[in-house]
Amino acid sequence: MELCLSPPPLHFSLGILAIGLINEALDEGDTKKTLQALQIPAAKLEGVAPKVAQHYQDTLLRAKREKAQVSAVKCTS
Repeated sequence: MELCLSPPPLHFSLGILAIGLINEALDEGDTKKTLQALQIPAAKLEGVAPKVAQHYQDTLLRAKREKAQVSAVKCTS
């Protein structure tokens, strides 16, 4: 029996690409790059305001680190 998988819809793949670009910008600590990544249409975010770019950077980086800590605790439990 052969399993036939179809590729994910294009919008799904573009969304994953947008998430990757946002994470890359966060890791680099580049606020301008993070803002640009958040504004990519595939990210499907509305009302991204350039004047609070540093807040986005700080908040998303903190959330990413907290998620990593929770994941690490789950893996060791």
